[in-house]
Amino acid sequence: MPGLMDGCLFLVPTPPHHHGQGLRGIQGPPGKMGPPGQQGSAGVPGLRGLKGDKGDSSVSLNKLSTLERKIQHLETQLENIKESFLRLATTSDKQIQTLQAQVEKNKNLLAFSLGKKVGKKLFLTNREKANFDRVKVLCEQVEATIATPKNAEENKAIQNLANGTPAFLGITDKVQEGQFVYITGERMTYTNWRENEPNNHGSGEDCVLLNNDGSWNDISCTTSLLAVCEFPV
Repeated sequence: MPGLMDGCLFLVPTPPHHHGQGLRGIQGPPGKMGPPGQQGSAGVPGLRGLKGDKGDSSVSLNKLSTLERKIQHLETQLENIKESFLRLATTSDKQIQTLQAQVEKNKNLLAFSLGKKVGKKLFLTNREKANFDRVKVLCEQVEATIATPKNAEENKAIQNLANGTPAFLGITDKVQEGQFVYITGERMTYTNWRENEPNNHGSGEDCVLLNNDGSWNDISCTTSLLAVCEFPV
């Protein structure tokens, strides 16, 4: 047997050989990412989660309280501004009224161009004739009163100022007939009645007129006489 094996040829089997197909090469690197695909359908909703812990409400309440205080403060400021404007408007109106009254007074004073000073009185006239009540108003407009002589010197000054024109005096008996008093209500301390005066002729002669000779007599208050006013100086 050993001799036989020496003269034998051994054949080694080989893998089958296919004609035209080579061996697989090494895997290449990944290619570029392609365009995104279409959006898929919505998934099924998940299960509801567990209820969370209760929040701290004190923080929200504190913020709300702070906000309310700020709003109240702003409202108070707004009211103060409104009041300031109202006070300013009121003050301006009063100042305008005061200036207007002063201008009116000065205009009226200017009309009283003639004057006589006696002692602590200044007698003035604007030469206007009017009834007693109107003369009273004219004098009040310039913060004066109807001329009221309380002695012979003052009576003479009014007479000279009237210059021959009958004028009203600040004396009446409107309160009690026959009891002549000054328009301030004081009792008379000086008189210069003409003879047989006062006589209340025809009834209703409650005012006093200064004649061009300086004497007095009673007369109706509706008569138009010269306006003479007196100012304290």
